[in-house]
Amino acid sequence: MAENEGMEGKDLAKDKKVEFEAKIMQVVENLKNGHTSISTEGLEVSNYDGQYVLKMRGIEFAIIRENSNDSYSFEYNTKNYKELIETLQSEGIELEQLGLTDLKEVAIDQEEKEQRKDEEGKEK
Repeated sequence: MAENEGMEGKDLAKDKKVEFEAKIMQVVENLKNGHTSISTEGLEVSNYDGQYVLKMRGIEFAIIRENSNDSYSFEYNTKNYKELIETLQSEGIELEQLGLTDLKEVAIDQEEKEQRKDEEGKEK
């Protein structure tokens, strides 16, 4: 039974992610039509020469790059992760609610890499 609840949570997070990315891609399409910046529901997307910078509450957290085959890649910026989390939590919002579970995973991976690098530096 608990396993089913876990799966439902993962499915919900996946659905939110798909919904978030679809919303962002619609904004990107609008930006291609001449706009330089669009804000919606606290999310700002700006076009800088074909790269789309995503900000939430004024905090940059991702860049979308257009690939040569008309697909897009999301690259998360984790340096502002803690500030973004604190800002959202103060408003009672979790990353999962927004469809940003990948950002959380990337930030955790980055933190673990930095810790390993620090430990290796101390051993030398």
